[in-house]
Amino acid sequence: MLDIREHNGGVLFPIIVKPKSKKNEVVRFHDGALRIKVTAPPIEGAANETCRKLLAKTLGVSKSSITIIKGKKSSRKIIQCKTLTEKGLKDFLGKLGL
Repeated sequence: MLDIREHNGGVLFPIIVKPKSKKNEVVRFHDGALRIKVTAPPIEGAANETCRKLLAKTLGVSKSSITIIKGKKSSRKIIQCKTLTEKGLKDFLGKLGL
């Protein structure tokens, strides 16, 4: 299950990113984190930017509400979504079948 924590009016949750994949997609839960694949390489923040865009689109929020607060140079990251609550994020991911 995803480790979600409420923080400053939003939520924090971990992700694991696999850059240089065949397509951009939210795959599944793995080791307490949301596993994400992105096509961009991990060069000059391209994978991070693609990850933010994908999460925003998947969660139905603006890209500006998604922030990588830890792990910008790592495949493991902590994401803050300023516009969702813990219950809202769980409900939304449940509707996606995740």
